[in-house]
Amino acid sequence: MPWPDLTPRIIKSEIISGEFQWQVWLQLFTGIGGHVVFLVTILCAIGFVGNLVVPKSIDSGVAGPLIESMPISTMLPSLFAVQHSVMVWQGFKRWRTRVISPSTERSTFVPCVDK
Repeated sequence: MPWPDLTPRIIKSEIISGEFQWQVWLQLFTGIGGHVVFLVTILCAIGFVGNLVVPKSIDSGVAGPLIESMPISTMLPSLFAVQHSVMVWQGFKRWRTRVISPSTERSTFVPCVDK
């Protein structure tokens, strides 16, 4: 930040004036929601791998033919890698901060990549 001492005063005056109060609440609930989505996702992944509580686990499926399984097993990690690579690209981050505020950028990034 070019002027770090100026930012807290601007945020404080915006909150006190009430002009941007709804945006502050929206950012707060977006952050909480992002972390709740992450928590549920990671708990489901633990349950899936550990055969705990979830209705479908890693051992409950039927093995399919190798010819059909190999392309799927290759494409899913590739899709995961492409999504992560695009979302950390600086051009995408600049575009995303035009759509959402920089303070909620991390809260929206976490649920998008942790699937």
